[in-house]
Amino acid sequence: GPAAAVYGSDAMAGVVQIFTREGELGLKPSLELGLGSHGTARVDAALSGAQGAVDYALGITRETSEGFNAKPADNPDADGYRSTAVSARLGWKVAPGHKIEASYLANDLKSQYDAFAPGNDDWSLHDLKTLGLGWQARWSDRYSTRVSVTESQDRYETTPSPYRTETTVRSYLWQNEWRQDGHLVTAALERREDALDN
Repeated sequence: GPAAAVYGSDAMAGVVQIFTREGELGLKPSLELGLGSHGTARVDAALSGAQGAVDYALGITRETSEGFNAKPADNPDADGYRSTAVSARLGWKVAPGHKIEASYLANDLKSQYDAFAPGNDDWSLHDLKTLGLGWQARWSDRYSTRVSVTESQDRYETTPSPYRTETTVRSYLWQNEWRQDGHLVTAALERREDALDN
């Protein structure tokens, strides 16, 4: 929910969880360009592929907008934003049924908004980084396990108004799955460590 400290300070409207796609055999580049109202522009470049036991996926997105005038009477200017996001995923099939994966996500957002005092503007600076390492193992047709360690760091501050909050979340997961005659039994052990500096 929007008040959960685990996802940073007041995550607006909740949280979207993103899973990057695995690379497939060969080399597959892609490029997307977009234009919109209020001087909005977006560039999205990605590269994915696989070679032998290794697969990878890389991506970068840049979006800017001039914004719009939210308070025409008190502060007649457009409040825009700039966002840069990077994602990377690397997988290695060390043996049949066994795979090690590493992932990295980062997003840097700088957005302008009208301050309480007429004629003044504030900037919100939001920096998010997530790093993950996991091992998936299929021991038989019935039994599989997953072990993962992740860490995310979320920093939010405003300027020139003095406000800052930093959230660090570490997660450790050991998950087991047993399949038998159309049934699935799952058992998991998870530890989460949350640190908030405000």
